[in-house]
Amino acid sequence: MDKNNNLNFSQGDEKKYNDFMVSRMFTAVNIAMGDDGDKATEILENFKQLIKMNEEKYQEQVKYYG
Repeated sequence: MDKNNNLNFSQGDEKKYNDFMVSRMFTAVNIAMGDDGDKATEILENFKQLIKMNEEKYQEQVKYYG
């Protein structure tokens, strides 16, 4: 981060950026749930699986889970 708290990731840093975002989401879930990490881990694993799905498979999950 620079002095203005802006994230500075170069184009080749996609993995670093993704890891950064996942770690922030993990902490956000822990804060919201008062969790010790178990639920956050489960939620982020579900999120990763949803990202990997094609649109048809994703819509199937939306149909069942909202």
